[in-house]
Amino acid sequence: MLPVTVPASHGDAAHPDAGRRVSPALLALDEYLFNPDASQWLVIDAGNEAVPRATIPSLHDGLELVGKGRIAALVGHLRDGAGVVDIDVPGPLGDFLAAEVADWLRRRDIWVLERPSGGAKGRWHLFFAHPDFHYAPAAARTGFAAAVSDFLTALAEDVKVPRSELDLRDAVRPLSSPHRFGAVTRPKGELREALRGLKRLLPHPPAPSPLRPRTKVKPPNAGHKSP
Repeated sequence: MLPVTVPASHGDAAHPDAGRRVSPALLALDEYLFNPDASQWLVIDAGNEAVPRATIPSLHDGLELVGKGRIAALVGHLRDGAGVVDIDVPGPLGDFLAAEVADWLRRRDIWVLERPSGGAKGRWHLFFAHPDFHYAPAAARTGFAAAVSDFLTALAEDVKVPRSELDLRDAVRPLSSPHRFGAVTRPKGELREALRGLKRLLPHPPAPSPLRPRTKVKPPNAGHKSP
């Protein structure tokens, strides 16, 4: 797999990683974590709004659009068996909550990859995977998805933060896309080992599936979340 050069996004012109080359290991993780169907990709602008009339056949095509016109970042939908917890609590409390959620998942033999979201210090995306996880909207969650959701609800109540700031999602910015404000964030740990662990739990590459309902990207006035 050849490296891909990701253009600078809006607000990223002075960033030292603008126009950076993404490593094959990072791209391989994205290709294994995300639903590859063309219907599952969208691009957003710096205001967190979907950019209309953008054709995105694949991860690589979406990354090449970053920095063109209004396009600031790429958003994808995760494969069946994978999910992400969006920790939207800035500062030390956000770091604490990310560690608590990651520990809870790992104690249940769940594959976990921690990535700073790029919005502010303390905000995280915790990617996780297990064959028993099947994402559904909150009202329809069962099995392990319901268990994750219940844990996040209890944790939010315990530390007195809004439940929306510990959000279980299926749509998120790929590891290889910059944040919509231009920040470039790298996951914790060794990427090749993370990919090997992911493949042990989910031995088959993701199958293209256009059937999953699309999760709307929240507008800026709905909070400070960003993919």
